This record gives sequence, structure tokens and C-alpha cells, in this order.
Amino acid sequence: MEGFLDEELTREQAPLPVKTRQVILSALLSHHAQYSALCMLFARLDGREARARCGEAVLQNVAFSGFPKVINALRELQRAGLLEPSIIVARPEQDQNIFGAVYGQTANQVRNDIEATSDVLWEWIDQFVYHTVLSRSLLEPKLRELCIVALLCGSDLVSEPRILLGHMLGALRVGASQEEVRDVIRLSAQLSSLVRQNVDVATVKPIQSVLDRFERLAPAAAAEHKL
Repeated sequence: MEGFLDEELTREQAPLPVKTRQVILSALLSHHAQYSALCMLFARLDGREARARCGEAVLQNVAFSGFPKVINALRELQRAGLLEPSIIVARPEQDQNIFGAVYGQTANQVRNDIEATSDVLWEWIDQFVYHTVLSRSLLEPKLRELCIVALLCGSDLVSEPRILLGHMLGALRVGASQEEVRDVIRLSAQLSSLVRQNVDVATVKPIQSVLDRFERLAPAAAAEHKL
């Protein structure tokens, strides 16, 4: 894991800037419960702002990985003296329709699909995920979406590719490039294979299928970029 971090944190020729990779790796390592590696990453961060942004990425995981992993990750960082509780503070929400920006012309369809399963589920997703977690101003929507893509690619949800594809296209709608999205997929897949010690062949086909659909739909999604 240390060698992987060394390579990713010094890789200059990549679509994703090093500071962006720091944030995405923070989210991924917390998601995979790799707390020692997470502390290793935070020890290399330069300055309070970098720690705050990476800490925010860990905090965002509460909506995608669950409270227990986030609590454990923040606790380990604080025990190691790498993240003071005061760094991650309540911040004003961005005055933006994040859900609409992410899903663009498909927003109503996505909402209707969720409401068809449960009105309560839609209310929680709308109020907690989009209006509370993803509207915090410390990370821009583009970076938050790239973190979400990384988590979905590195989780069992890859077996439900529609969700992953929706956020890959959502990242384009809030300003990411196709190259950046592909680099996030690479980063997530490499870390997942390290954590699991092998690559589950059953997951390769769905990811490739998602990438193929992504390439076809990307131009239209990028044209909806508003933020």
C-alpha cells in the first residue's frame, strides 16, 4: 500500500492533479477501512487546508459508506494527531441545485424512480445527501462527484452499473473531463485490487460495459455543464 501511495502522490503526468488525487484517495481509503494507509496519506499532506479538504472527503462518505466507517476513520486520524476536530466545521451551503446539476435532463426521471420505491427514501436522499452533505462548500461539486464515482467503482454496487454510470455522467455535468473520470476509475480499480489481493473477474465485465456506455453518452452530458 505504501508503494501505491508513493506512486500516486508523485505521479505528475496524469489527468487528475496531485491535490485532487489526495482528496479522492482519502475517500477511498476510508471507504475500504484502510485506516493505517489513510493516516499515512494525511501525514504527507501539506498544511491545514489540505487536511481540511481531505477530511471533508472522509466526512462525505457518511452518505455512501455509512456512519461506522467515517467515525472509525476520523477517530484514527485524530488519535494519530493528523486531524483536529475543529478543522472540519459547519460551513454555509452552496446556493445551488446540486441534484439538478448532477442529473441534468434526467433529474425528474431519477427522482421518479426513487419515489417509486419509497417517498421516505427520496426525502432522505434529497434533504440529507444533496442538501446537507453534498451542498457543503469546502469541496466543489466536481470533486465531490469524482469521489462518489471512485467509491461506487470500488464497491459491490458495480453489479448495478446504472448507479455508477449516472454519477460518471454527473461528474461531466459539473465540470469534470472524460479523462478525469477514466483516471478515477483506474485509481479506484487499482486500490480495490490491492485491498482484495485479487480482481474478481465478475466485476471486470460490468465496469467495461459501463465505460462503453459512458463513452457514448459523455458528449451530451458534458454539454449540460452548468456549474
